[in-house]
Parts: sequence; C-alpha cells; structure tokens
Amino acid sequence: HNAGYSNVSRFDVVATSVARYMFDIADWNNSRWIVPLGSSGHPGSKNYADQGYLWKDDKVIKMQYSWDVITKNYQLQILKKK
Repeated sequence: HNAGYSNVSRFDVVATSVARYMFDIADWNNSRWIVPLGSSGHPGSKNYADQGYLWKDDKVIKMQYSWDVITKNYQLQILKKK
C-alpha cells in the first residue's frame, strides 16, 4: 500500500489510493471494484458520482469480463456531434 505523508506531522497520511479492486483469477467475472466518485469522468453523466455511498460503506461492484456478460448488460450511449 503506497501512501503519502506530511513532513509536518510524521504520521499523518495525506494521500493514498482510493480505488479498490478484488480480482478472482479462478472466475474473472466474479471480480469486483469501487471508486469514491463514479465510473464516468463527465460531470453530466449519471455515473459521475454514483459510487460514493457504496465506497463509503465498503461495498464493491461486480466487474464484467467475458464478452457474453458484457453484451448482455451493456447500455448503448450515442453522442451527437456539436
């Protein structure tokens, strides 16, 4: 675990990784992840801050690795040209 610390107060952690990943190499579709905000970096997206409460409560979201699982659960989003 890598973390930053303050020189002013030797033991205060001031920066650390916030994303959490759990990989199940026996079943990749059983892997999990979570980030403190959301899966989108776009402020207008519904997924911009949808993981905050889960992250705070130490919950995780199931990853999708196999193509059949991905195609069964995907959501199409069409972006229009400006």
